This record gives sequence, structure tokens and C-alpha cells, in this order.
Amino acid sequence: MIFPGTWSALNQFDNRKNPVRENQAISIQKRERTPWGTALWMGRSRRVYSYDIYPLDVELGAGPVNYIYAKRGAGARWIPIYIGQTGNIADQPAEIARQLECIIRQGATNIHVHNNFIDRARILEEADLRRAFE
Repeated sequence: MIFPGTWSALNQFDNRKNPVRENQAISIQKRERTPWGTALWMGRSRRVYSYDIYPLDVELGAGPVNYIYAKRGAGARWIPIYIGQTGNIADQPAEIARQLECIIRQGATNIHVHNNFIDRARILEEADLRRAFE
């Protein structure tokens, strides 16, 4: 589900930056996995979920996660472009490759990631967040 650019999320941005050292080569395949900060997303149930913020070109390790492609909106709030979940984030690019071009065209600048090892909890969290931004 692609969300229109008019929605915003209840979240806070931790202003920690991912420092880029002068001698550090930046590659779309190999980006440091240090989160840039944390965003808090509220579901329709009013439950708040904490997500780590990464650049789009991060290479994440394998594992089950909920994820949100997002862009910055007014007032330093995040706007969700795509909300999803997967049993293995390492496989995620293959799952969403066709939609990624559209997600980027919609202005996504970051991916927010929440490790979630329980299948049912991951599916419920995705549904809760999607309902919040319908």
C-alpha cells in the first residue's frame, strides 16, 4: 500500500547523525548499519512502535522485521510512503523491487526498521500502522 504524501506520523527524531568519515567510501551495496536515530510510530490502536532510521542504501542483515519507507515532512515529522513486514529483510528487496521505484518517486528518503521475531505480532503491527494512515 502506497500512502499519499499528506499523512504524517506521530514520531520523534533523535538528531544523532551517521557520521561519514573522509576516507569512508559510500556504496549503495555496503552502507554502515548504524541507525541515524529513532522514530516512534503510533498505530490505529494507539500503540506506539519504535523504529530505527536508516538511509535507503543501507545493507541490513538477515532477520524478521517490520519496515516503513518514509520521508520527512513539515515540523520534522515522518510521512510513511510504504509500510510492510517480512520474515527476512535480506529477501525484502526482491519482494518489493517492482514497487521500490514508485516508493522513491513518492519521495522516500529513509527506511525505518523494527526487529520483530514473532510472525503474528509482525503481521498485526503492520496492519495496525496501515490502518492508522488509511
